[in-house]
Amino acid sequence: MRRARHDRLACGPLTGQVSGMSTVPFHLPHFTDADRDAAVAVMDTRFTTMGTHVAAFEEAFAARHGRAHAVMVNSCTNGHMLVLRYLRGPGGWDEGARAVFPAMTFAGPSFQAAHAGFDVTFADTDPATGSTPVDALIEAAGTAPTILAPLGYGGIPLDGMDRLIRFAEEHGHVVIEDCAHATGASYADGRAVGSLSTLASIWSFYPTKVVNATEGGMILTDDADLAAWCRSARLHGVNKPVGDRYRSLKTDWAYALPIMGHKCNPTNIQGAVGLSQLGRLDTTLARLAGIAGRYREVLAQAGMHTLDGSERGNQHLFVLRDTPRAALMEHLKNHGVQCSVHYPPLWQMEAWGDRRWDLPGAERFAEGCLSLPIYADLTEAQIAQVCDGLLSFDG
Repeated sequence: MRRARHDRLACGPLTGQVSGMSTVPFHLPHFTDADRDAAVAVMDTRFTTMGTHVAAFEEAFAARHGRAHAVMVNSCTNGHMLVLRYLRGPGGWDEGARAVFPAMTFAGPSFQAAHAGFDVTFADTDPATGSTPVDALIEAAGTAPTILAPLGYGGIPLDGMDRLIRFAEEHGHVVIEDCAHATGASYADGRAVGSLSTLASIWSFYPTKVVNATEGGMILTDDADLAAWCRSARLHGVNKPVGDRYRSLKTDWAYALPIMGHKCNPTNIQGAVGLSQLGRLDTTLARLAGIAGRYREVLAQAGMHTLDGSERGNQHLFVLRDTPRAALMEHLKNHGVQCSVHYPPLWQMEAWGDRRWDLPGAERFAEGCLSLPIYADLTEAQIAQVCDGLLSFDG
């Protein structure tokens, strides 16, 4: 099996104009005046590190998903890191236990599992959806306790999650749901993705996400012990909010370090911006759905295909499948449209050394997937430019 190339499988940043046309960036973070006001309000308090604004965002995010506990961190990757470290420590999981990840995803979660001492493996992709089906995760599970890490690729809810959770409960496995793509996505019965009774669901607020806190991540769980450990471990293991030391002359300066923690706490600025964006999430989702609808109409005319079931998702990504990617990317670049690829083949990366996986569905999908620009600040002219580029392609 060939190893992944080192070059980026995405259009580079486009600046200026192409053949007299304005350019359409692949993504621009969506910030409103309310977001800016929220950030400045935190600065005006002179208390910008983790504090009450983070707590308010945690409370609101947990409530939206019906989970008992929320722990905000500085990235989705570090959310996975903390949960996995908890399992290897207080959770009592053995080194070398299996952890199963989707083939088509970003490197962060699987790398953190490897760092924590788990035996990482990948389950194959459905090339029509980009997701690893529940059946493939179940098939890849070992007989010993296994970590199962489902992902609804592109923000499309993954079918069969209830069945996966029952399987895990019956066989001593745990489900850690990767919700990096999922903010605002819902199942057909109205339940929010990430609200089911997994050990944890872990979220991303990276600048390209539907809710963008400038950066950051969130752990949602109903396990009080896990939440308490992660809340302490995100700030070195300190046993109380050390920020209180700066608020009153009466506050005791002393603190304890009962565990060796990490440094992955968020800031109040991230919490405030995240809370502001969460408040208008439904408006953002409606805007993305409208753009995606325009693209689908054009794809039908152009004879191209997006992901099966994409209309059910939150439109975090708009991915074409089975494309002649190199030719289409070049054509769109010449029309001023920047594209990206989600993702270069993770299972072929040199970081895995001599390990090999036979994943024919993922290989097929990875060869032809192409992500189009989709974000709330796209103008009507930019949407038309993308559509014109697709319709004029004759490859």
